[in-house]
Amino acid sequence: MNIQDLQAEINAIDQEIAQIESSGGQAIVKKLLNIIERLASSNDAQESELQKLRDEINRLKGEQGKPDIKANKKKDGNISSEAERKEAEANAKKGTENWIYFAMD
Repeated sequence: MNIQDLQAEINAIDQEIAQIESSGGQAIVKKLLNIIERLASSNDAQESELQKLRDEINRLKGEQGKPDIKANKKKDGNISSEAERKEAEANAKKGTENWIYFAMD
């Protein structure tokens, strides 16, 4: 059961609480729901930490972990800094110099 399912059930129970006439009963049920919500969030944090530790164990064993796949970035020629622009121009110029040099041989 994931957190979304629990949240949906808590919301449904919360609506039913409003129908309870006894104020003492409402207070008890709300406290119990708060406890359940804290436990669910704690459980999620522990599952996340457990997965990190499993990945670290596998890495130490020499196994490959989950691949860190990054989104493809399209180079559109828009260079954000002056240093990057100069570097790109130098690379382009170097490429043409090599071509000219080889063409003369």
